[in-house]
Amino acid sequence: MESGTAPPKSVTIGRTFAGHSGLFSAEFIVVLSSAMVPTTFIVHAIAVGRSPFYFGILGSLYFAGVFLSYIFGPSLLAHLSFRWIGIIATPSIVVGSLTGLIDIPEAWLLGRLLIGFGSGLFFLMTEAWIGVATSGPSKVQALALYSAVIYAAYVIAQILLLFVPPSTDGPIVIALICATCGILVLGKIRKPNSVPPKVESPYRGARLIIQHAPESMFMTFASGLLIGANGAFGPAYAVAIGLPADQVSLFLLANMTGALIAQPFLGRLANRYGPHLVLIGMSLLTVTTSIILYLVSSWSWSTALVALLWGATASTVYATGASIAHAADHGRHPVEVARIALILNGVGGILGPLMATIFVRMFDVEGLYIFVIIIALSIIIVMAIKN
Repeated sequence: MESGTAPPKSVTIGRTFAGHSGLFSAEFIVVLSSAMVPTTFIVHAIAVGRSPFYFGILGSLYFAGVFLSYIFGPSLLAHLSFRWIGIIATPSIVVGSLTGLIDIPEAWLLGRLLIGFGSGLFFLMTEAWIGVATSGPSKVQALALYSAVIYAAYVIAQILLLFVPPSTDGPIVIALICATCGILVLGKIRKPNSVPPKVESPYRGARLIIQHAPESMFMTFASGLLIGANGAFGPAYAVAIGLPADQVSLFLLANMTGALIAQPFLGRLANRYGPHLVLIGMSLLTVTTSIILYLVSSWSWSTALVALLWGATASTVYATGASIAHAADHGRHPVEVARIALILNGVGGILGPLMATIFVRMFDVEGLYIFVIIIALSIIIVMAIKN
């Protein structure tokens, strides 16, 4: 090394967060806004005795909105700045939240769709921003932080719901305040030096991923299956094992806290052992915790601990799969790669609740975890073959 030349700085979680603190702050506030109301929909649906099929549809429509945003979002991103995409996304979340004031179950379905659409636009903007503004190991760290911020927002949302019952209009008021603050923060963010490249072919990124990292496509799809099914039936499972409907956020809080704890370590583990081995290990733990939750008959703090471990393991699938896809692309088509990963995640989220409905009808609400075990074992097989 030449005299006077500073050694390169190592990539750390702290440096990565500091470099994109404005983006992550806006992401946190907007996701917090979108996370407050869906639990309200679910609690209301439980109160009026809706069928498992309704919960499946309610869960699927969120991801249907996400899916639609990934179809139309890249065209908007090609003509507008990152910042404007985020600002456009927020009113959709606001309108979707307002449907919670209407005592009509069908209106809640529309609300879930709109919240999903706005959230999806924001996720697409954030992932594309990271794809343009980062490279190498910092990209894995940034994507892990991106997931961690989402889960942190969900954790705070569930904590707030313990003090502001989802059976009231309080969560909707908080959601509207957060959405307004999110727009203000987003307007102050310094945009990245690079701009999103024009999308010449929406399928070029997909072809490259299929050629070099097809397993990443399955991972992002499988993540949608897992998270979609748990989001649709997790609260009903919590009620079935003894939690009052107004306290189902305790179960979701345990899931999200586990997910939040896992994300900062994900980048380090993937860089050290490789994403394939990380996914195999985490999926084995997902199978183990799912078996325990299937056998549980009552709520206790030990159940909460198992739910926390389940969230920590099941949450790793998307970020790891997306990092494999971005690494295979070498930063050449970040928007297309983000789009494909998120579309597949959205499709999984649509199908997950509907597929889980079959197991819930066969084995009662505990059947959710039989479905999860099947998906986790599939991940292990795919990763073992590629590894």
